[in-house]
Amino acid sequence: HFSMAYCSSLTNIASNLLGCANSLKILEIEHCNSDMPQRLHTLQSLERLTIYGCGSLRSIPAPEGQGQGQGLTSLGNCEFASCYGLTNILGEAL
Repeated sequence: HFSMAYCSSLTNIASNLLGCANSLKILEIEHCNSDMPQRLHTLQSLERLTIYGCGSLRSIPAPEGQGQGQGLTSLGNCEFASCYGLTNILGEAL
């Protein structure tokens, strides 16, 4: 479980977080001005992704060289709220 909140000066979530790709089940991000790691889709154990109040977030990157909707195969719950700039999730336009 990894959670971060109110990190207004954070501009990028380190790709080092992705070192837990085989074990991280819950990722919660609240009120942060950060871009998602380009390899977010490698979190194959991720079951819940929650993102609230991240107004500057524009997209959740899709896996490079793969079709739409691939990656995050264990994800069962995905919640976004107050992310007004979000226009694309894993290659899918909103």
